[in-house]
Amino acid sequence: MPFTKTIGILGGTGPSASAAMYQKIIQLCQEQYNAVQDTDYPKIVLYSLPLTGFDETGIVDTAHVLQQLHDGIAKLVAAGCDCIVMACNTVHVFYDELQATCPVPIVHMVEETVQAAAGHPAVGILSSETTAKFGLYVSALQNQNVGAVVPSAKQQTKVTEVITHVMAGLQSEADVQALQAICHNLKAQGATAIILGCTELPLVLQQEHIALPLFDAVTIGAKATLAFAH
Repeated sequence: MPFTKTIGILGGTGPSASAAMYQKIIQLCQEQYNAVQDTDYPKIVLYSLPLTGFDETGIVDTAHVLQQLHDGIAKLVAAGCDCIVMACNTVHVFYDELQATCPVPIVHMVEETVQAAAGHPAVGILSSETTAKFGLYVSALQNQNVGAVVPSAKQQTKVTEVITHVMAGLQSEADVQALQAICHNLKAQGATAIILGCTELPLVLQQEHIALPLFDAVTIGAKATLAFAH
């Protein structure tokens, strides 16, 4: 069955994670939809928005960030996109406001990821500081009657450091080990799975690195986007 809709990717937060979202969509087309020829793939528009008022911790200037997101989504709609995925977990803080004024569906990557992990009694969350501060994943998990296990303040600082390294293209084995140690601690606190709730983190931590099931928001968001695109 060919893809009939045009996908819009709102990226730039950061660029590496946006590129990973695009690449994951292509990979899933090959693995799940047997895409071979160019015509087997959906139309995709990637708008990389160099978002100001936003850094490795997340949102710094709320009003300014929201206006830029509205503008970015408007550009994708004007380009003919039939559905949109935002290649950043943190900006889902504004999901309701953005979807309310957007005439096409916006994939809710946070909700999709939580739905995928909902079979577990307690899930550890690795995310940006803003995502953690607003409790995006904690509240979504609680709505599914799933416990949430979060890093300590010191561990969150380390997660932010790893995110910064990815944004600069400087991730290393030391970053893998840092996230492994945090996941081990979350497991000791009762987590039976881990959510990578920041799109930079899958560029460091892979399923092969930890024993717990890993729910990667990039992959899950890409799957949901392709489902919309049919």
